[in-house]
Amino acid sequence: MLEILKDFIDWLLTQFWDIVQTLLIALLSVIPVPDWANDVAPAINTMVATASYPMWLAAFDVGLPIMASAMGIRFFIRRIPGIG
Repeated sequence: MLEILKDFIDWLLTQFWDIVQTLLIALLSVIPVPDWANDVAPAINTMVATASYPMWLAAFDVGLPIMASAMGIRFFIRRIPGIG
């Protein structure tokens, strides 16, 4: 009996989620794309070119992975009993 109830609730939630997804897709397809969104590529290219030089000077391509790995190692070391 409990298994049947569990299956029914699972089926009900699946059907609900399918309806929500369908409505969301239908709603998003009705919203028109603004005119400025079609011409955004040159602006993005300008921002990337402007921001990439200072990032290159600061060695961002090397520094970011080093910082991320150091923070990850610190997180895992703190989880070891007796050390962290």
